[in-house]
Amino acid sequence: MFIFGFVRLCPYRFALEIVIARMRLLGNAGFGAVVLLGIEEGRRTCANGLPVISSSIRMLGRFEKIRNIRHPSLCAYIELVRCTLVPNAVILISEHHTSSITSLLPTRSLATEEILHITCQIVEGLAALHKEGICVGVLNSDSILLPDVGSNGSLSVRITQYAVSHVSKDGLDIHGGLPHSFSVAPEQLVNGSAPVETTFKTDVWALGIVLLEMATGVLLRDIWSLKQYMTILKCSMGRAENGSLFAPIYKALRSASSNARDLLAVGEKLTEIIEKCLSLLPSHRPTLGEILSNVCEEKVTESTYFESMECLSGRIASNACKDWVLREMAVEDAFFLWRLCGSSAEAILVKNNVITLRHPVLTNPSIVVEDLRMFGNDESRKFCVKSGVVTLPDKNVREKLMSVPSMDIFLQSFLATPDSINSYDEDLSVIVKEKDMIYQAS
Repeated sequence: MFIFGFVRLCPYRFALEIVIARMRLLGNAGFGAVVLLGIEEGRRTCANGLPVISSSIRMLGRFEKIRNIRHPSLCAYIELVRCTLVPNAVILISEHHTSSITSLLPTRSLATEEILHITCQIVEGLAALHKEGICVGVLNSDSILLPDVGSNGSLSVRITQYAVSHVSKDGLDIHGGLPHSFSVAPEQLVNGSAPVETTFKTDVWALGIVLLEMATGVLLRDIWSLKQYMTILKCSMGRAENGSLFAPIYKALRSASSNARDLLAVGEKLTEIIEKCLSLLPSHRPTLGEILSNVCEEKVTESTYFESMECLSGRIASNACKDWVLREMAVEDAFFLWRLCGSSAEAILVKNNVITLRHPVLTNPSIVVEDLRMFGNDESRKFCVKSGVVTLPDKNVREKLMSVPSMDIFLQSFLATPDSINSYDEDLSVIVKEKDMIYQAS
């Protein structure tokens, strides 16, 4: 039996301040899932006779480092789930938002100040990852999400999918490796179809491509196919101006799209940053510290990470429904409650054909020898998974919260210390999951 506890708000005012620097609240976010299909080892034992560790276990071991990273400009990763239906496949669960730079650009034109503000947040997130020795590898307009709009109307962004490159060891442990995208750097094309190796400087190049799309207001994938862009990128290497590919790529973009904004309108400062980021040689690209010093005028103070109980109570009182209960939870607690209400990420992905399974009869091998070593019909035993982030529905958990009779619910962990929890046991409102999947609330 699993118990998830809540306590009622006391009538008197609390003088507590909640420190959330290391805790990510769910807020308006949901849960996103990415499926990684691990490679099958060609051998069963190592040179010393010990069994070969499967790729899914290796990815599970690397995930712990990602799980502990918390930064305002990074989406939080919650859990890595090993699939039970697909061998060597894992599911990455993370905080997810539906809006991104990709969905924003077709609807509005970003001002120079907004682009610089977004750039500052992206660079701070990249710097936090690089400090941990992690490269994003798949930085593009799709992987930069928009959680909400600040109180002053400014846009805030968070980077997602940064775990894929690290967990898969630059794609070596997953089928097909890391896919080429419009943010691929010139040095990553040297080995042709070989796995793409990510470095800190490739992240800087990808940042330059994202800034170019925001500055011009045009997504590269809307005007070119990936094959066409690769051809343009290779041709631009011989036409570099001042060691940068910015000029030839921008000229090709302006000739292909009449909607591209003139960069004279965005200012010399932003144009110079883009030009340096798109330098042909990695050594000529600026460091994140240099970019940060150019775009960020002031640092975020620590007071941003504190919230008084009065402010929190005011936000709770302004919500007529119990949706605030889920939004005020830490992402880990919210996902625990999501699973507690009967949801399964793997079942949802199979139902939505993100993971495609074949009928067992069609996957029978031609020959089986020794301890189930199978030969023949290998193609039918391969599994298909779709790339990209899939939003997991949260209907079950929201309906359950609405069914709890108490009108004043709050997380016990926010209001009580470990020493005083026992004194509240008699007043706890709990959600219980029994073996027969019947839920009760008291």
